[in-house]
Amino acid sequence: MGTTGSGVATVAAPDAVTRPSSWSRLRLDRNSVFALLSLTAASVWLWHSFGLISAVPPTATNIALGILVLLLFLAAPRETWRMVPISITVLLLILDWSLTWFYTNNKGAWIGVMKVDLVLLIVAVAVMSVVPLERLRQVGLGCFIAIVGFTFMTLAIDPSTLSNPDPVFGGVVSGWRGPFIHKNIMGSFMVFGYFTTCIFGNKWLRIALFPPVAILVVMCESTTVLLLAIVVTGMFYWLGGFRRVEPRAKLVYLATTSAAAFIGLLLWEKYSDLLFRAVGKDPSLTGRTKIWEQVWLAIDKHPWIGWAPGSVWVDQSRTPTREIREALGFVIFHAHSGYLEYLLNFGRIGLAIYALMAIALFRDARRLMDYDLNAGRWGICVLVMLLVMSIGELGTTSSWLAITLMVRLVMQRLLIQHRGPTGSTVKASRAPRTDRQLLTSGHGH
Repeated sequence: MGTTGSGVATVAAPDAVTRPSSWSRLRLDRNSVFALLSLTAASVWLWHSFGLISAVPPTATNIALGILVLLLFLAAPRETWRMVPISITVLLLILDWSLTWFYTNNKGAWIGVMKVDLVLLIVAVAVMSVVPLERLRQVGLGCFIAIVGFTFMTLAIDPSTLSNPDPVFGGVVSGWRGPFIHKNIMGSFMVFGYFTTCIFGNKWLRIALFPPVAILVVMCESTTVLLLAIVVTGMFYWLGGFRRVEPRAKLVYLATTSAAAFIGLLLWEKYSDLLFRAVGKDPSLTGRTKIWEQVWLAIDKHPWIGWAPGSVWVDQSRTPTREIREALGFVIFHAHSGYLEYLLNFGRIGLAIYALMAIALFRDARRLMDYDLNAGRWGICVLVMLLVMSIGELGTTSSWLAITLMVRLVMQRLLIQHRGPTGSTVKASRAPRTDRQLLTSGHGH
């Protein structure tokens, strides 16, 4: 209150006194905090899992991920916990990894390996169990766009990323690798990321990302990556064709395509050496067959439970790494096969648990095709891609195993949402919705 020059009392306008500032109107409720933590935890995990934030010490990243997951669990709405999937095979796999502590012959190396690999698996399961699917879609697409841009930026400013150091035979091999440790990892990630974008992204995003991704896939100069692109594309359309044919024709469709695949394998067996030499590749897959022979001998010594992580590759003077190195005449750091690497570390029991998890993934993805055709095809195609990649690359460990567990839980969650916890939902009579429609329609929350 004040007075004018004539002595008349005045009162300030209410708005001038009581109108809140823009900052006072900002409120972070529980759902907003949960959404922010979901985006942050999933993003940090994805970038960390493929070594794209290697400048940050792994211990610091693990601590940050642990804090994020703890806060994520505390902020999760009550209804979220009712939809958390429980996968026995995933829990068995993580338990099997943890139990190797009791028989590794190098506990210090075990800690060094597991503080990266096991943490990746645990965080992947934790994040995938509670984060809303729509948030995961946003994180996946956003991070893939950022990683594609980051890859080109790295290639532009660091000439060493235009080639690959060869740790086995020395020197360098051609092919872009960008910020990834190897060109095969970069190319495989681009195939996985773009295929996921085709399922969950919109038309314009697919069109915009195709040229840069195609350039990276071609310029990595990897036969493995090109094979994965062909396998994923072929499997995607094969599953679509199998889903569309009449029930009476499914057997004919399956028999015809199986016969064609068998003929293709016979031709590959007969002419693969000529093909490899024509494109300047080593028919022995860059010495892999020699490595596989020696790894098999080491597996035979501990066939059921394996040697345990940390017992192989880390210390070249220890058994069985010493025997493998002496037989080959050069140093290697993994088995150059996902299946052999898994057998070497976890034995037949461990590989059987992995196989059960993969079968459960395939089963849920196949069932999901009855509700969301594209969602189910995505799960099966990613699984097939990783299984094919594991023939000559490490598709069963570390970040790729975390991706497998991620897809496993996504399939399980989507199936629960369609069928209900008791599986009582009747299949829709109309055409199956795409997974993109599911995630953007609000069911992912």
